[in-house]
Amino acid sequence: GKTTKPSEADNVGTVVQLSPADNVAAKQREKRRQAAVEAREQDFTYFRYRIDTSGDDPLACFVFSAALDPEADYSPYVEFRPAFKPALSVEGRELCVGGLTFGSERTATLLSGLPAADGRTLKNTEEVPIDFADRPPYVGFKGTGVILPREDADGLPIETVNVDKVEVTVSRINDRALAFKRISEGQTTAQGSYSWTWGEDDPDDVKEELFKGTIDIQRKQNAPVISVFPLEATIGTLKPGAYFVTVKDADDISESVGPAASSSRWIMLTDLAITAYEGENGIDVTLRSLKDGKPVSDTAVQLVARNNDVLSETKSDQQGRAVFPAELTKGQGNLAPKLILAISAKGELAALDLTRAPVDLSDDNVGGRNTPDMIDAYLYTDRGIYRPGETVQLTAMLRDRTGRAVTDRAGNLVLYRPNGLIAEKVRFDNPDPAAVQHGFVLPKGASRGEWRVQAEMDGLSGSSGTVRFSVEDFVPQRIAVDLKTDEETPVKLGGTRDVEISSRFLYGAPGAGLTVKTEARIEPQPNPFPDYKDFHFGRYDSTFQQRILEFDDVTTDGAGAAVVHLEPGNAGSNAGMPLRLNTVVSVLEPGGRAVSESVRVPYRPEPLYIGLKPGFDYSV
Repeated sequence: GKTTKPSEADNVGTVVQLSPADNVAAKQREKRRQAAVEAREQDFTYFRYRIDTSGDDPLACFVFSAALDPEADYSPYVEFRPAFKPALSVEGRELCVGGLTFGSERTATLLSGLPAADGRTLKNTEEVPIDFADRPPYVGFKGTGVILPREDADGLPIETVNVDKVEVTVSRINDRALAFKRISEGQTTAQGSYSWTWGEDDPDDVKEELFKGTIDIQRKQNAPVISVFPLEATIGTLKPGAYFVTVKDADDISESVGPAASSSRWIMLTDLAITAYEGENGIDVTLRSLKDGKPVSDTAVQLVARNNDVLSETKSDQQGRAVFPAELTKGQGNLAPKLILAISAKGELAALDLTRAPVDLSDDNVGGRNTPDMIDAYLYTDRGIYRPGETVQLTAMLRDRTGRAVTDRAGNLVLYRPNGLIAEKVRFDNPDPAAVQHGFVLPKGASRGEWRVQAEMDGLSGSSGTVRFSVEDFVPQRIAVDLKTDEETPVKLGGTRDVEISSRFLYGAPGAGLTVKTEARIEPQPNPFPDYKDFHFGRYDSTFQQRILEFDDVTTDGAGAAVVHLEPGNAGSNAGMPLRLNTVVSVLEPGGRAVSESVRVPYRPEPLYIGLKPGFDYSV
């Protein structure tokens, strides 16, 4: 009859079965936990903000949990202390604020109700302090080019921010070393960062230092300053070669901050510009002046291989051209062409690196025409569209491959129907040196569609030239119509508005005695009050049934003029929204065809309109 109490060891690994009530409670707790997690995930919330100081002006971007609407106006939901008018932009989940300045502090308030793209809104108002320190020192070159025109440039533009003095180093790399280097825009390094120039971009093993000194900068706090360094005056006498310029902040920088801000760039100081075209016949080079674009003649031009051998040297002719035959361009390995160098008598040097990618013209229409056969025929017509029974005036110019007129070859002008069958063939012998001309009379029952005429020459297969035109049932407009009325002042209830009509025939005579028909559609006017463009007028649950008003016909006088009186009466008086008269005036040609023009006149049949400006940018 002795009772033994189980020990804790006996309970290790024991499965305890919950009572039904405990099971229900556990499930309810788990359900509440999951609901809380889902609620947190479903809430539209503000996460954080980030700053972007890469531009001239800083940006502050507020990051939210969901995408924003790029079409929405978020200005009512963002306030600043001190107040200012921000430039807001949306990208994805970010609302970015422009118009801020460096060295300033502000507090941004994101108001509750700020909407996401899916209609959810920010539940809580958030205050975000924004603090922009001064811009870090910056030293660089203005632009990305490496060519500095010798004739017109005042000097080398150096761009700095929050810098009082820069150290400038100028080195020269002679023309014989350029085959082993790459003329590039160099690199710019921020204060505290480390960088190295290496490989073909690094001139250290071939450069000759010409100048090292400092220049003072007229500093403007947190604003970029452009200073011009007189490179040509510093160099003195020009010698063929390129220049490598390094600029850096000359202020004493503590070791804890790191290296000073700096920048380096290759520079070609020259007035020569090289353009090269490579094809089956070799390389065709053109030299022009950067100053006026004129060809530069009698200038030495070299083709240099990868191993620095001069494969060929010539001089530009009166058109600035120099040609290197194809045999010189077929070298392999170290004998492959690397550079084209142009050296003037003044010591200027221009270089074109042939190993770089050529200009990509794939997006441009540079395919041109196929190379013509022995004869190239250019055909054109007096119009591009004709009616059945009209005459197609055709001209064909016949030229050989050198552009000379063809006068000793006979042929045919062949007119083809849209189905490809021949409609007419016209023979010509000993064509006129200027052109062959013929008038094709289209049949009264000509098929509608695209017709074509081909020039087919004796002794040659196929077509030497083609022109296409359309045959359609169209009626060309014979008169022009102009309308004049007041399209700014609204027409009130019971009021009228005169529309002045002027018509004339296209050959110049006034459109006298022509019938004028007028109708006006009464419709809601979008943006009726420009000063209240954010307001909505009219009941949200009402629609306006458009009405068509027809007015009495009038006839133009001897000068082609007429006046139509727009009298809407009491139409639309209960619309509850601003309206307009979308008026179409049609003048009938003698054959009965209407030529129409339109005007839109504001219509206000009610004395007062109530508008509401929503505090949100989504529909409810």
